[in-house]
Amino acid sequence: MAFIGAIPSGSVISIDTAVTTTGPGNSFTFQINPGATDFSILLQAVGTVTTLSADLQASTDGGTTWSNVTNRTAILTSAAPCVIIGALVSGCLYRLNYTTASGSINVNVASN
Repeated sequence: MAFIGAIPSGSVISIDTAVTTTGPGNSFTFQINPGATDFSILLQAVGTVTTLSADLQASTDGGTTWSNVTNRTAILTSAAPCVIIGALVSGCLYRLNYTTASGSINVNVASN
Protein backbone atom coordinates (compact mmCIF):
# COMPACT_ATOMS: atom_id res chain seq x y z
CA MET A 1 0.00 0.00 0.00
CA ALA A 2 0.98 3.65 -0.14
CA PHE A 3 2.49 6.06 2.36
CA ILE A 4 -0.12 8.77 2.98
CA GLY A 5 2.09 11.17 4.94
CA ALA A 6 2.03 12.76 8.39
CA ILE A 7 -1.30 13.05 10.24
CA PRO A 8 -1.56 16.59 11.69
CA SER A 9 -2.59 16.87 15.32
CA GLY A 10 -6.27 17.70 15.70
CA SER A 11 -7.27 16.63 12.17
CA VAL A 12 -9.39 13.70 11.05
CA ILE A 13 -7.78 11.90 8.10
CA SER A 14 -9.03 8.93 6.10
CA ILE A 15 -6.19 6.40 6.11
CA ASP A 16 -7.84 3.51 4.27
CA THR A 17 -10.87 3.64 1.96
CA ALA A 18 -13.12 0.92 0.59
CA VAL A 19 -11.36 -1.90 2.48
CA THR A 20 -12.95 -5.17 1.36
CA THR A 21 -10.22 -7.75 1.93
CA THR A 22 -7.36 -8.75 4.23
CA GLY A 23 -3.83 -7.38 4.17
CA PRO A 24 -1.88 -4.27 5.15
CA GLY A 25 -3.38 -0.83 4.77
CA ASN A 26 -1.65 2.44 3.93
CA SER A 27 1.26 3.50 6.11
CA PHE A 28 1.32 6.86 7.87
CA THR A 29 3.10 8.77 10.60
CA PHE A 30 2.06 11.51 13.00
CA GLN A 31 3.16 15.11 12.87
CA ILE A 32 5.70 15.87 15.58
CA ASN A 33 4.42 18.34 18.16
CA PRO A 34 7.47 19.96 19.83
CA GLY A 35 5.45 20.87 22.93
CA ALA A 36 4.16 17.35 23.57
CA THR A 37 5.53 13.91 24.24
CA ASP A 38 3.10 10.98 24.14
CA PHE A 39 -0.19 11.38 22.32
CA SER A 40 -3.38 9.42 21.74
CA ILE A 41 -5.19 8.48 18.57
CA LEU A 42 -8.76 7.60 17.76
CA LEU A 43 -9.38 5.02 15.03
CA GLN A 44 -12.89 4.65 13.61
CA ALA A 45 -14.22 2.28 10.97
CA VAL A 46 -17.16 3.73 9.04
CA GLY A 47 -19.17 2.66 6.00
CA THR A 48 -20.45 -0.88 5.57
CA VAL A 49 -18.61 -2.79 8.30
CA THR A 50 -19.78 -6.39 7.80
CA THR A 51 -16.76 -8.09 9.35
CA LEU A 52 -13.58 -6.44 10.57
CA SER A 53 -10.49 -7.36 12.54
CA ALA A 54 -7.38 -5.20 12.27
CA ASP A 55 -4.09 -4.89 14.15
CA LEU A 56 -2.32 -1.56 14.59
CA GLN A 57 1.33 -2.07 13.60
CA ALA A 58 4.45 0.10 13.82
CA SER A 59 7.79 0.16 12.04
CA THR A 60 10.97 1.89 13.21
CA ASP A 61 13.06 0.84 10.21
CA GLY A 62 11.22 2.60 7.39
CA GLY A 63 8.65 -0.12 6.75
CA THR A 64 10.86 -3.21 6.49
CA THR A 65 9.76 -4.74 9.81
CA TRP A 66 6.23 -4.39 11.23
CA SER A 67 5.11 -5.32 14.76
CA ASN A 68 1.78 -5.03 16.56
CA VAL A 69 1.70 -1.88 18.71
CA THR A 70 -0.24 -3.36 21.62
CA ASN A 71 -0.03 -6.68 23.40
CA ARG A 72 -3.23 -7.75 21.72
CA THR A 73 -4.41 -8.31 18.21
CA ALA A 74 -7.69 -7.08 16.73
CA ILE A 75 -7.42 -3.51 17.99
CA LEU A 76 -10.28 -2.54 15.63
CA THR A 77 -13.21 -4.93 15.08
CA SER A 78 -16.75 -4.93 13.72
CA ALA A 79 -17.96 -5.24 17.34
CA ALA A 80 -15.73 -2.31 18.42
CA PRO A 81 -15.35 -0.09 15.34
CA CYS A 82 -14.03 2.89 17.33
CA VAL A 83 -11.07 2.79 19.71
CA ILE A 84 -8.76 5.25 21.45
CA ILE A 85 -5.13 4.19 21.83
CA GLY A 86 -2.81 6.13 24.09
CA ALA A 87 0.90 6.73 24.57
CA LEU A 88 2.00 6.46 20.94
CA VAL A 89 5.28 7.85 19.63
CA SER A 90 5.74 10.18 16.67
CA GLY A 91 8.49 9.37 14.18
CA CYS A 92 7.46 5.74 13.64
CA LEU A 93 5.50 4.48 10.66
CA TYR A 94 2.09 3.03 11.48
CA ARG A 95 -0.46 1.00 9.54
CA LEU A 96 -3.45 -1.24 10.08
CA ASN A 97 -3.12 -4.87 9.08
CA TYR A 98 -6.57 -6.23 8.22
CA THR A 99 -6.88 -9.89 9.24
CA THR A 100 -10.62 -10.01 8.47
CA ALA A 101 -12.53 -7.52 6.35
CA SER A 102 -15.73 -7.53 4.35
CA GLY A 103 -18.17 -4.86 3.37
CA SER A 104 -16.85 -1.51 2.21
CA ILE A 105 -14.92 -0.14 5.16
CA ASN A 106 -13.35 3.30 5.49
CA VAL A 107 -11.01 3.95 8.40
CA ASN A 108 -10.37 7.41 9.81
CA VAL A 109 -7.79 8.52 12.38
CA ALA A 110 -7.39 11.59 14.57
CA SER A 111 -4.60 12.41 17.02
CA ASN A 112 -4.07 14.93 19.80
